[in-house]
Amino acid sequence: MTIQFTKLKQCNVMTSDISIGHVSDLLIEEDVWIVRYLVVDLISILPNRQFLISPQAIRHFDFSNNRLLTNLASNQVLKSDPDNQHESISRRHEKALVEYYGWPLYWLGRAAQFSPQSLEKMAKDDIRENIDDHSSSRLRSAIEMCGYRLRATDEPAGLIHDFNIDEDSWKLKSLISAEDSWKSNQTFVASTDQIHEVNWSNRAINLLVHKAILETSGDHSNSARIAGEVSSSQPDSYQ
Repeated sequence: MTIQFTKLKQCNVMTSDISIGHVSDLLIEEDVWIVRYLVVDLISILPNRQFLISPQAIRHFDFSNNRLLTNLASNQVLKSDPDNQHESISRRHEKALVEYYGWPLYWLGRAAQFSPQSLEKMAKDDIRENIDDHSSSRLRSAIEMCGYRLRATDEPAGLIHDFNIDEDSWKLKSLISAEDSWKSNQTFVASTDQIHEVNWSNRAINLLVHKAILETSGDHSNSARIAGEVSSSQPDSYQ
């Protein structure tokens, strides 16, 4: 089953005792296209504060009530490191975050297959020495990627405004784009397996397939507003 980013952005995040905030963004690891963190705004508790929560903490989707139920307690979240902000998160910040919550060290590749005891031992031994504390975590904001230009091998395929995410693996399965976010009702759906390269500085993603091969779907205007606030002032063609 897949879920849309726009659907997640409508959800309140529930701890074991209270609603602690709402999802405002996702942090996705480059190349592997896996969601590593949900960015949660704690508006009702601490204005202008955000915290990162691993998908490991999500225990149930309650989309009928626009809620994500977690295995966390509110005081546990509030006492976590306030420096773990998604704008400048480094590997050092990530290490502190996963050690605090006891989440797997995903950057080890097969970390999810190891036992908690093995993870704890590795965290105390080689991991601390072999990872540069100030190295980049190679994480990209889903909000940032909304508005990126999508190009098939033969012609442009519009601007990205939403994503489909696998509910079990949290892998980004596909990108949803449209040629004109406000005038066209047709969207294009490109699998992340069809990505050839990403030009982060130019905000563009190139595909391996012709535009005619891309899946199409219906009205997208509401999701475009929610996800990326893509406006008519943004370019709808490529240079």
